[in-house]
Amino acid sequence: MTQSAALWSDAAEAGARGDYLAAWATLDLLVDADPRWQSLAASMRGSHLRQIGDVRAARGWDAQALESASDAESRAEALIGLAADDVADAQAASARSHLAL
Repeated sequence: MTQSAALWSDAAEAGARGDYLAAWATLDLLVDADPRWQSLAASMRGSHLRQIGDVRAARGWDAQALESASDAESRAEALIGLAADDVADAQAASARSHLAL
C-alpha cells in the first residue's frame, strides 16, 4: 500500500468512527499527493459533510473532486458524490445525469 493509500485508509477509518476532526487532519496530509488522491480526499470530505447535513458545503468538495479526478475511480467517486448531493436536494434529474442513467 502506498503512503497516500494508507493515509486515505486512515482517514476513512476515522470518519467511519465519526471522528471527522481526525479524518480531516489526515486528509490534509494528502494536499500535495497526486491528483487522484487529492480527488479522493475531496470526495471523502464531501461525504463527511453530507453525513452531518451540510449538502451545500459537500457539493463544493465534490465539484473540486471532479475537477481534480485523474482516473476512472476518482472520477466515479466524485460523480457519485455529486449525485448524492442532488438526491439530498431532491434534484432527481440532475442525480441521474451525474450517474448517466
